[in-house]
Amino acid sequence: MSAGAAAPRGSQTLEQVKLEVASGGEPRADVVRDRILISWRRSRLWGVEPDALDPPYDQGVELDTMLGRAARPVLDRLAAALSGTAMSVLLTDRHGRVLERRVSDASLARHLDHIHLAPGFSYSEEHVGTNGIGSAIESREPFFVAGAEHFVHPLSGVSCAGAPIFHPVSGRLEGVIDLTCRAQDATPLMAILATEAAADIANEILDQVSSAERALLRAFLSANRRAGRAVVAVSKDLVMTNTAAAALLERADHVLLADRAAEIARQGRTHGDVLLSSGEQARLRLETVEGSPGLVLEVTLAKRARGETARAAAPPGRACPELAGSSGAWATTWATVEQCCRSGERLLVTGEAGTGKLALLVAAHRSWRQDRPLTVLDVAELGVDGALARLGRAPECCGTMLLRHLGATDPRSQVALLRAAWGLPRASVWVAATTAARSDGVSDLGPEVAGFFDQVVTVPPLRHRIEDLRELVPALLDRRVGQDRVRVEPAALNALLRHPWPGNVAELDRTLASALGRRPTGPIRLEDLPGSVHCTTARVLSGLEAVERDMIVRALVDCGGDKLLAASRLGISRATIYRKIRGYGILLEQEAHRAD
Repeated sequence: MSAGAAAPRGSQTLEQVKLEVASGGEPRADVVRDRILISWRRSRLWGVEPDALDPPYDQGVELDTMLGRAARPVLDRLAAALSGTAMSVLLTDRHGRVLERRVSDASLARHLDHIHLAPGFSYSEEHVGTNGIGSAIESREPFFVAGAEHFVHPLSGVSCAGAPIFHPVSGRLEGVIDLTCRAQDATPLMAILATEAAADIANEILDQVSSAERALLRAFLSANRRAGRAVVAVSKDLVMTNTAAAALLERADHVLLADRAAEIARQGRTHGDVLLSSGEQARLRLETVEGSPGLVLEVTLAKRARGETARAAAPPGRACPELAGSSGAWATTWATVEQCCRSGERLLVTGEAGTGKLALLVAAHRSWRQDRPLTVLDVAELGVDGALARLGRAPECCGTMLLRHLGATDPRSQVALLRAAWGLPRASVWVAATTAARSDGVSDLGPEVAGFFDQVVTVPPLRHRIEDLRELVPALLDRRVGQDRVRVEPAALNALLRHPWPGNVAELDRTLASALGRRPTGPIRLEDLPGSVHCTTARVLSGLEAVERDMIVRALVDCGGDKLLAASRLGISRATIYRKIRGYGILLEQEAHRAD
């Protein structure tokens, strides 16, 4: 593919389409490539701003890793082949952080420095939008981005092709190899070269994989087939988890499990307990592996292992222990979901987008049915035929069957899906479904669907349980960066408490991600929050309006709320800034206190 091949196929320019997507619009399908459009939508959901480029920097990049050692000879060969050309070669880890950069053209090197495409900076989609590195990570496939196809305008001067690197034994994503050049120098060979280089690095990793790791993989696969529960394999440099373990464990738990399992093994025992990062106690069953120092672990939460009798003593009406929030509305919703899961009553969960409908159901399953499989069928992704096919193959021992986005299809298909789900044995399968509801409470389901369910519960929007935000903020930050690395200053927290959150918890999470992009460690301040948090307007802003609003908010924050000084810095009149403040509904913390 060449840079010219990526030109828009309609009358609109890519920049016009991009602004339309950034403001929540939907362009014609013939204007931009499908893969690019999907990535642009993800970028908008991340909260990436089209005119902003500020990737986070981590000076503690580790180069002496398995990936670094395997990639080095491939990078050497590729850099030598491209010597004298205006083409750079980059290696990143699985999070999009640049580990190495090879570039012989001084002018291109300066430009890459200008756009922060250098070791230590993160080029994940979450931080810089559509690009060859981050989009390859998200799609798990080679990804080419030409010039203006980048979501953020400062990257439109380059084209890039990234290819993911997978571990040949575990299948885990290890990193990305990327070729980047100026947009006018793009060539169809870039994507091919990147893909071949990724395969070469995977082969180098395979050469490093010992016979002990192969033995560990065989033992892990064997345990996964027979266990039917969370299985983890650990060694010095490798951690493998099955689907059940991935749903149960946080990233920090991998280290906890490895350390505790080694301690139990040294004591000559095969069973032991470990306290997970969530605060829950887990039971471990260890299996040694012949020919390998690694261990295979079966993991079961202690409260599940004790059986239903111990669980029944739990106080009714409490808030969900796995999800942040303790308000009455949240606790009442959780009590209904939990009771239905425990008794097997068929449940429909409705609510606005981003309220946490699926999270509640998964938490209920983990509380009461963790020892049995969880199946989530996303009707919006699978379509009716795909969902029906999956239902037809569902095992009778399935513990929980969740139909997500049930309202994404027509009423007749909704009935067909529910009839198929109701054919599963009720004694062993709990069936629940989620569907969206507008802010006025209107559901997207047909009138005959409600009769299929024993109970219907509506998850309250965040604005109706705003007091939970004080618990949600640290929980969401902890999930992203870990404990004690970052906190929110009182002025910023007050701004968050005043926002109406039309996108609910999902919008709050994106807002915090945006703030972390500006300040990855230390206290998050008022000026780190995106401009939307400071506004009360309900109308959807265009991309240009959003950029203008954010500039005004930032200037006001920098000037301590002084409108005249902010107008002077922006080069606009006093009348203009007052008109813009009223039009965008901008309310800063200082004004909020005066309004109380």
